[in-house]
Amino acid sequence: MRVISLLSTQPGNLVYHLAALLFLYIIVLLAVGAGRRDWNLPSARLTVACGGALLGQFALMVAALLAMLGIADADSLLPPLERFVGVASIGLLLWAFIPLAFDFPQAGTVLAIGNLMVAALAYAISALIWFNQSKTGAPLAFNSSLLDLVWTVWAVGLLGLGLLALLVRLRNDWGLTGAAWMALLAGYVLHLLVGSDIAEIPHAQGWVRLATLVAYPLLAGVVVRRITEGAPAGAVVPVQPGGALSWQALEACRQVMDTPSLNAALQRAVSTIGATLDADIVAVGLMQAGQNLMGLAAVQQAGQPPKTGASFEINTQPAIQRAVAWQQPVIVVGGSDSDQAALRAVLGGGDGPLYIHPLVYSEEISGVLVAGRRKINEAWSDSAQQLLTVLATELATALAQRRRVERFSSELTQREAMLRQAREETNQLAARLSQEQSRRESESAAFAARHRQAQATSDKAVESANQPTVIQPTVVIPRPAEPVDSKSAQAIARAELPAYRNLFVEEARKHLDAMNSAFERLRDQYNDEALAQLFRSAHALKSMAAVMNYTIIARVAGLLSDAVKRVKSGTLTMSANLLALCVDTSHVLRVLLEDVRAGLSPSVDVAPLLERWGPFIIRSDSPQAATLPFAAPALRVRIELTPDCQLRAVRAMVILAQLRRVGKVLACQPDEQILRLGRIDGEFVITLATERTAAEVQSMISSIADIARVEIQ
Repeated sequence: MRVISLLSTQPGNLVYHLAALLFLYIIVLLAVGAGRRDWNLPSARLTVACGGALLGQFALMVAALLAMLGIADADSLLPPLERFVGVASIGLLLWAFIPLAFDFPQAGTVLAIGNLMVAALAYAISALIWFNQSKTGAPLAFNSSLLDLVWTVWAVGLLGLGLLALLVRLRNDWGLTGAAWMALLAGYVLHLLVGSDIAEIPHAQGWVRLATLVAYPLLAGVVVRRITEGAPAGAVVPVQPGGALSWQALEACRQVMDTPSLNAALQRAVSTIGATLDADIVAVGLMQAGQNLMGLAAVQQAGQPPKTGASFEINTQPAIQRAVAWQQPVIVVGGSDSDQAALRAVLGGGDGPLYIHPLVYSEEISGVLVAGRRKINEAWSDSAQQLLTVLATELATALAQRRRVERFSSELTQREAMLRQAREETNQLAARLSQEQSRRESESAAFAARHRQAQATSDKAVESANQPTVIQPTVVIPRPAEPVDSKSAQAIARAELPAYRNLFVEEARKHLDAMNSAFERLRDQYNDEALAQLFRSAHALKSMAAVMNYTIIARVAGLLSDAVKRVKSGTLTMSANLLALCVDTSHVLRVLLEDVRAGLSPSVDVAPLLERWGPFIIRSDSPQAATLPFAAPALRVRIELTPDCQLRAVRAMVILAQLRRVGKVLACQPDEQILRLGRIDGEFVITLATERTAAEVQSMISSIADIARVEIQ
């Protein structure tokens, strides 16, 4: 209370006005100094706002000085003026420091000017009323009057709206700014509640003056911080990663995952990122067409609505190409002939440096995030780069999760379609079975009727034979049915063949599906149950095909069942090569089965498949059939390709083809499937059974291009 009394009476009253005037003067000097280096709208707005508050505070100081000299009556002059200056200053400072006013500049300016005009009108009315009341000679206190209540509630409302707007658009300096508004709000609330309890201060806002001396230095600190961080005085400073505003940008990036429209989600994300970083341009490019083409899915330019950009080849933009190849952020600067200028031409213009961050998730790149500064010499700060890294990571994660969900949804749709098809086929089969059952029931009923008729005829004959008569009864023996000739039997067989063929196809499909399920389990690990299921299905398919006289299907299925039987007995190992051969065999069986269903001749040549089965077939006509396809010397051929060989897979297949012309390839290290993919680390080894000499084989292989060395053992 002692401090409040000192600030509200002479000469402390004048000291307060001088101190407030000094802090406002410092803020104006800082804003003007920053504006000289880089004059912009935030600096101009801060200069105008603090200049207006400075003029109001100067008017209060002059009035207090005149009252102290006895020239003017302080009680009739200062109370309305002090309330007007306080409300007007609050409106101007909110306009200059609240980030939401920068996001909506026209609305903020209208509110600030409107508040100033309404406050001036209210001051004129309240000054006239108070002046007339003070001339009556009665002892009055402005602090307990209705006029004071109106001004105080007005100021509290402005500060409350300012705090709310600050929470909606938080920035790095929101702590200092919020502390200043909280101090002013506390001063006005205390003045409203306890300000009239001090009898010696009937007119001055003591608590508000104390809060002003706390708030103005904090606002000066905000301006100093913005200048030291490289932002213009009064500018909206981006937050550090993890700050409050980054939550909004992160949320916009995360919404890319579940927003129905990808383009709309990306456009919202680049708009939020542009507002957060105060960038002149922000764009998101997505990889297309085998990682060679990139399309700008969303582009946000300062002062323009988001739009979709064009597609371009990555190799035409070296900066993008480096970021994609290195999977690291790239900053490009330069003049009209630089990579920055080429990329700026695609994005829509500008001169400032560009920050390119690849969108990488689980070592898979989906695109890039590009952001640009407004001016050529405006560098990217560490905090801005950290924020871009966090945003790019979140955006890449959201894109990856979205694509995974879309892939799962597509697979689910396909599975549902397959399930519907299976249900339709099941219903069709049930209908056929029902028709067959009805036919058999009809035949059984007809046979039973004929049997009853024959039994009735026999009973009548016996009854007639038992009656006494002189006439020798004549027994009529029915003639046996005539045998069906061979042509009729063939006609009946041809009529019933489609029905049996369809039943065979349905059963064979079930066995092939069971085999595919067993293959899936065997890919992960050795599984006795899967082997047993594979053997049962292959053996059943072989037997059914043999009964139906489909010899090719029976032979191919027999190879598969014999190999699985040997694996179960331990005489053969289920290697990756053998498993791949079994899978290919099941595919051939399915093609042959479709030919049977359509009533066509086999559409696939099984000779290459039978040749691949050669190493796994036990031949009874040779004592060495379990190890070699024929009795010939085995050569171990080690082949090394040249380091600059471009088509490794092609060279490996050429070598295998040449070796198969002169002998039998028994084994490959690595596996032949790996050689087909070209995954060769320097050299590979082929075991060959041939009658040719080692020198002949070495000469034949050495004549092939891209061969560095051949060793034969």
